[in-house]
Amino acid sequence: MMRLAPSSTNSQPWRAFVSGNLVHFYYKPKSSVSVLDCGIGMCHFYEAEKYQSQAGEFFKSSDFPQPPENWKYIYSYKRINESADKIKQKPE
Repeated sequence: MMRLAPSSTNSQPWRAFVSGNLVHFYYKPKSSVSVLDCGIGMCHFYEAEKYQSQAGEFFKSSDFPQPPENWKYIYSYKRINESADKIKQKPE
């Protein structure tokens, strides 16, 4: 879904690296709105996860794969083994 996400400069300055149940997100600073564009791409990723009944959470990792030159790490996402429906039904 990230490939279908729009970006303000139509450059899609994001990349995702999948490692097991983790996804690490990176962006390439091309303009002053590159980080905002990356957020749009990550939102599309997250909405696709929810649509497929997958649950997970974003977090800042201290142990992420080194990005290619000129790319910056932004966040990681960890998929939780339970479906989103099961999580919503848990009592508080």
